Amino acid sequence: MGTGRRQPGRRGHDAAVAAGSHHAAGPGGPRQAMKLVDHYDVDFAMYVRLAATTGARRSQLVALRWIDVDLRAKTITFARAIVHGGPDVGFVERGTKTGMIWKVALATSTAERLKDYRELCRERAEAVGTKLAKDGFVFNLEPDGSVSWRPRR
Repeated sequence: MGTGRRQPGRRGHDAAVAAGSHHAAGPGGPRQAMKLVDHYDVDFAMYVRLAATTGARRSQLVALRWIDVDLRAKTITFARAIVHGGPDVGFVERGTKTGMIWKVALATSTAERLKDYRELCRERAEAVGTKLAKDGFVFNLEPDGSVSWRPRR
């Protein structure tokens, strides 16, 4: 059954990328990609950084609250998730998918960026005449942190 075309993964395929010559995140690699994201969207950059460094699920990241972040100890505790409960329920906050609570150590650079990000969130809240809640969501839709981002289904 020959179509005359070579298929990826088949013997004889003309690979566009020779072994060992590919880039993980395009030209410049992951660090360059993070610099670009940092420059254009600080919120998304922090989300991507925490996703990459903690291994947390989307639902766990959007459920992360400032009370879960210990910048002195450079740790984050994951204890909950935000999931879609169905058409009649909408989004709900619940325990993690596995039911586990765990703590993740942060690199100094990530902890420093998270500290700067929290200060940015405080400034945003003050700019509209409110305060960032101590138990507010890290990734929020309201300046006071009362409404989290929504995970995509």
